[in-house]
Formats: sequence, structure tokens, C-alpha cells
Amino acid sequence: MKQADSLLLNALKAAIHNEKAALGVLPQETQTELLRRAVRHGVLPLVLDACGNALKAARQMAFCQTAEQILKTQVFLQLYSKLREMKLHPLVLKGPVCAALYPKPELRLFSDVDLLAVSGEFDRTQDALLRLGCRTAGESVDPLEQTFYLPGSPLVLELHGAAFPENDAYGHMNAFFAHEKLRTETVFVQGEEIYTFGANETFLYLLCHSLKHFLHGGCGIRAVCDLLLFAEKHEKELDKLYLRRCCEKLSALEFLTALFEIGEKYLGFEKTESLALLRVHPAPDETALLEDILAGGVHGAAEKSRLHSANMTLHAAAVQNAEKCERFSVLRAAFPSAKALHCAPHSLPAAWGRRLIRYGKENIQNRTSLRKSVEIGKRRVALLKTYHLIK
Repeated sequence: MKQADSLLLNALKAAIHNEKAALGVLPQETQTELLRRAVRHGVLPLVLDACGNALKAARQMAFCQTAEQILKTQVFLQLYSKLREMKLHPLVLKGPVCAALYPKPELRLFSDVDLLAVSGEFDRTQDALLRLGCRTAGESVDPLEQTFYLPGSPLVLELHGAAFPENDAYGHMNAFFAHEKLRTETVFVQGEEIYTFGANETFLYLLCHSLKHFLHGGCGIRAVCDLLLFAEKHEKELDKLYLRRCCEKLSALEFLTALFEIGEKYLGFEKTESLALLRVHPAPDETALLEDILAGGVHGAAEKSRLHSANMTLHAAAVQNAEKCERFSVLRAAFPSAKALHCAPHSLPAAWGRRLIRYGKENIQNRTSLRKSVEIGKRRVALLKTYHLIK
């Protein structure tokens, strides 16, 4: 493991347990690499707070991010209170709910707030947000998903009619969050009442969300911290037998076990017997998964080649056929489906042409290429097999 990655994990270990990281005196080059990784994973305020005087650079950026986060949370809670007054009950996913798990919630950044409209409230919630001054951010491709922003504030909302988009790679996850059998609960964030999933559903959603982004390009270390903190704080509430059955349906037990191993070996979480049902024995080697998580950054967006390689991993997950995946996924990376490119089937040739031209320009300007995407894709498909996410 690279020194900067090890330092990042040490800093996060301290931050999520409300401690200070003992990093010693770091050369300027090492400090710069650590800060780059903290930014890449969206954890800069957490890292700087834990490191104290060991890191002096980027404090202005962290201060601005934290101030924006505080404002974003306040604006959201005010808006959500008005939705409740209008007798609407969208469930808050991640965002403020995850931030509340940390000793200093304002340091856990989130770019937007995801809302899940339940019981047929999607259209009513859309109309209510528009009446409250929000604006739509362009036309949505998915009729059950719409992005909103509030002019004059940093708040961005993602309104969903389903927990996950319907597609062949992970659309089946929605079966765990069917509206008619959802268990929900009320929690308080800064004294404001908000609706969210029950404990089992939240744990499962955080796992599924990590899996979704892992298939796309990488889930990032922040998502791992969210899941492990939730498991630690809600351990007694979780129905482990039910969750194990869900993980078996997702073929995710090896993946989840590896995440627990990462938490225990690198992030200071304790191994508990009560969560043993959510693990496989013996535990898989977590090092390959950790390396991929650290390389990918938030949602695997560390580099364009990794994002482009998602066509291969998504295709592999959808097909669930190792030989077919290996034979066709390279072409899939170069020539994605109409659905993947959000265009009509008759527009595909033109879309492919634009894509290849863009690849050519990127290859000249940024030294990225289709070949690199394919190499990353092959490596990540092999990783899916290692953790039994595909056969």
C-alpha cells in the first residue's frame, strides 16, 4: 500500500472515532499526496480535523467545504419541514442521515440529498418542490428520477420514485425496497424530524448503494465508513438472519465480509460476534478490494478511463456468464447500448462516432485511451469474480 493511502486510512480511523491522528512530521510532497487523496474521496474536512497541525495546506478549502455543508444542511431541513407541512413523506437516503453517524456531522460532506417518494407521492413531491422555489436541473431521462436545485443556495436534491434505476445490472435491488413492505422510521437531524428507512433497510440500502457504484467504477472509502459506522451504531437493531438472506440473494456476502475486514484492520472497528451471520468463513483477502476502493475515489470518478470501463463491469453483472462477458465486454466498452448512452436506438451510430472522436481527443490531451479503459475493465471484472459478485 502506498504511504499516502496508509496515511489517509489512519486519518479516517481517527476522524470516525473522534480522535487525533499521530502522523508525525510529513514531507511536503507526502502532505500533497495525502490531501489529493482526501479530496478525491470527499473527506478533506474529516482528514484535516483529525490531523490537526500535521497538515497546514488546504485548510481554506476545508473551511469553505464545511461552511457550505452547514448551510446546505440547514436549507434542506427548512425545505423538508415545509414538505412535511404539505403532508408529504419522502424518505431521506444517505446525505444527512449518514452525516449524523459521525462525531462531527458537519465534516461529512454530501454533494446532494436523495429523496425517495413513497406511496405514489412522486408527482406530488415534484410539484411541491417547484412551488417551494426549486428548479429542475434539465430534463430527466428516467421518468422516476428528477434533479432539483434551489437558486441562491448550494442545495441539490435527487428525487427518486424507486431506490435504484431499473436496469439489468442492479435493478433487481429494488425488490428489497418495495413500497408496500417498506419499514420506515422517524429520526432527528439537528432537532428536525425527517423520515428514512428502518435500520434493516438502511443497512441494506447502504450496501446496495456501495455495490451499485462498485459496478460503475468504485464505491470510495467514504461509503465504506458510512456502512460500517451504521452497523456499529445500530448493531442491536439489525435482523442479522434477514440481512444474511438478502446478502445471499445479492451474492454479496464475500463483498460485505471484505468490507468488515477493511474496517477492522484499517479503520479501527471492532469485530463483534453478533455480526458473524453477515460474514463468510474464512474471510476473503480484502487487499484487492481495498486497493480498488482507494484507487477509485468517490463513485469511482478518480479518472475517466475507470468511468468508461464501467460498461464492462455493468455488462458482466447483467449477463452473469463469465465466458460471454469476457468475449463481448471489450466491444461493450467501446460501443455501449442506447440505454447506457441515454439516446434513441436510431441515434446510436452518431453517438458511437462522437464517443470515439472524444476518446481520440482525450488520448491526445489527457493520455487516456480506450485501451486503458479495457485494461481497467478486465481487472475489475476479475475483481467481481474474486468476491463472487458474478460467477
